[in-house]
Amino acid sequence: AFLGSIMCQLGDIIWDESVETAETDGINLWWNPTWFLSLPEATRKTVLLHELWHAGRLHGIRGVGRDPDDWNDACDYVVNGGLDAEGHTFEGTKPLLNRKFDGLSEEEVYDKIHQSPPPQICSSGGQGAGQQPQQQQQQRQQPTGGFGNDIKQTPQAQQQNAVGRTVMAVQQAQAANQAGNLPGSIKSTLDKFLNPKLPWERLLWRFFEELTEDDISWQKRN
Repeated sequence: AFLGSIMCQLGDIIWDESVETAETDGINLWWNPTWFLSLPEATRKTVLLHELWHAGRLHGIRGVGRDPDDWNDACDYVVNGGLDAEGHTFEGTKPLLNRKFDGLSEEEVYDKIHQSPPPQICSSGGQGAGQQPQQQQQQRQQPTGGFGNDIKQTPQAQQQNAVGRTVMAVQQAQAANQAGNLPGSIKSTLDKFLNPKLPWERLLWRFFEELTEDDISWQKRN
């Protein structure tokens, strides 16, 4: 219910050959059609879920003020780790995947990799260790077959709408009794969102800290 609600509330889904792979600003979703059609069908589903989690977890808002490349990587580690834990396939891509970040929030992963970038561990077992900074930068600028830099900043005028959409999606998931998808303490968090006594940015930060601490299933409950 959560990701379904997020998907239904997205703006435009845009097919654009100039996009490296796929990307979202939390409002719209862009796809490179050639890249998308080159993927196995099961991987297309993984990529869609990946982009929906970027939108639903408000990565285009939470990353403001941070290095965009490292923030994108941090969010990918968190999202891909969750998808991998549920058995989703990444065949045909080279995702950022390092299970040592399991249980950490995007902000916590960002702090770690921004200070000391880890080697890239892909589902294929390859690593990016031992490269010089210039080589790493050149590699980042080249298509890797993975998801690339797929987070765009959410436009300022749309940020409140994006937050409201996520709150609505959480409410719908709760109403559908999908406890496996959301933390048990979500009700108190929703109350804080709907009746804020603090700036919504601070409440949002707390919400995602709670989301990380709880045992969350990334898979639809049977």
